[in-house]
Amino acid sequence: MMVKNPFKYGEPVTGEDFTDRENECKEIAHDLYSGQNIILYSPRRLGKTSLIIEIEKRLKRTPDVCTCYIDLFGILSQEELAERIVNGIMLSTYPIRTALEKAVNVLLKLVPVKVAVMRGETRLELIFGRKASQPQLEETFNLPEKAALNKKKHLIVFFDEFQEINSLNGVKLEKLMRSKFQHHKNVSYLFAGSKVSILREMFEDGRRAFYKFGKIATIKNIPKNDFFKFIKTKFSHTEKKINDECCESILEFTRCHPYATQQLCHELWYITEKNVEKELVIKAINNIITKQKDTFERLWDSMRSKSQKTLLTGLAEEPDANIYSKEFIEKYNLVSSAHVQKAIKQLRKKRIIENGKIADIFFTEWLKKREGGGKF
Repeated sequence: MMVKNPFKYGEPVTGEDFTDRENECKEIAHDLYSGQNIILYSPRRLGKTSLIIEIEKRLKRTPDVCTCYIDLFGILSQEELAERIVNGIMLSTYPIRTALEKAVNVLLKLVPVKVAVMRGETRLELIFGRKASQPQLEETFNLPEKAALNKKKHLIVFFDEFQEINSLNGVKLEKLMRSKFQHHKNVSYLFAGSKVSILREMFEDGRRAFYKFGKIATIKNIPKNDFFKFIKTKFSHTEKKINDECCESILEFTRCHPYATQQLCHELWYITEKNVEKELVIKAINNIITKQKDTFERLWDSMRSKSQKTLLTGLAEEPDANIYSKEFIEKYNLVSSAHVQKAIKQLRKKRIIENGKIADIFFTEWLKKREGGGKF
């Protein structure tokens, strides 16, 4: 009989696949329920969306609450932004049969609407002119409060990848959204994003409209003890055994990073018949690097700057080093701190470096093997 691999990565997870985060879940859920707005910072692949979905799932059980998740990733226009908000609010708070009617009555005196079905998914399609007008956007941004009043419930709206509005005439749009959201007494908002530097500018710069609009929350790597128990439990539930030493090796390599840990355990579980041995952990790491070798090579070749490549090599070898120190700069021939600063800026922009470290642990290992002439 075929058994499902218990380790999942690359997609949001909930329930028994959701690892810990109990303290974050409780605190954020309680704050949102109490009417507190939340700004959630999280670098990529730390489980932000999984955390949001888990919090939303728990809040849905509360009788006097309704919730709405709106993913803003990849929005290209203010019209698309308005459409995602309308769809998120209307289709999460009303049955599909009444959503159109409610949309017309509550919102769309200014915007014609029709029902569209694409790939089996029903959604409301707003029919703007060439461009959404300010009154239309104002009505859209007021929709959460109107829906909450209509339902006679507290509405909690989760905006994922909120920093994407920054590319849509962001400052002006932020002012308009803030001018409406700040008067919503029956709505709590959670604003989340993986481009932390942009999100910080939006919510921590005193010149920006959303300055101090909510409580700051951050996601860090999962505590080692919790991940340790999770790994052992997942293996044992599928009748495979992993000893403490191998668990330690996994978490030492991944530094308890959620995505990397799940990815490594997924590969390790697959190649293990009954018992995990130390050699299998090393094999699983090498398997992942081999599978991603072409991707890493393309990424490396896309860098035209020698400083970027040299800095990455140094960070791979010494992840905790002070990259601006005289010793580090001389050791890796980085010329000056100005060259380092310029390289870091470009690598952050490409999201290769986050929080001063190489974002992908397996890319780090590929760099070390490449520099040392090791085999993949």
